[in-house]
Amino acid sequence: MKFTCLVAALVLASSAFGQKLDLKFDAIAARASEKVELDLDAGLLKLFLKMSGEADRDRDGWFGGLKALRIRSYNFEKSGGYSDKDLETLRNQVNAQSKFARILTQKTDDESNEIWVAADGDKLGACLIIAAEPKELSVIYLEGTFSLDQIKGFIQHEGAQGFLRLAAR
Repeated sequence: MKFTCLVAALVLASSAFGQKLDLKFDAIAARASEKVELDLDAGLLKLFLKMSGEADRDRDGWFGGLKALRIRSYNFEKSGGYSDKDLETLRNQVNAQSKFARILTQKTDDESNEIWVAADGDKLGACLIIAAEPKELSVIYLEGTFSLDQIKGFIQHEGAQGFLRLAAR
């Protein structure tokens, strides 16, 4: 019994930082006129970049620390295809994990953007971006260990839009 408790405690402790976010948006996807759902772990990401010819652009080694890239992008014919309430489950997941901190909230009349990060020592261990417009919703989740310079490299690599464009090829 003690051994079972010890094993359970070790499993929980080792997975505490690596807890995954559930990015299931079935109801939103059903209402979308277009959707892209991309899930790449480190191995698939390297293969994807190699097959697309994009691996050579990773001069700064940004992708070396990336363990997972998950993108959800939904477009709607008209406004109101989703509501802020549809994102509450995701926000509750992030709020429940003490490792995450919201570093940006930007809202206008018809747009909102949020960025959440999780620190891993002096580097970032995860980043969640929610970009919401009246007819478009994008959620990007990056997991791994990367520095701010590597984030800059991701942006110079055209960020999520570059991956979405490559996935559409």
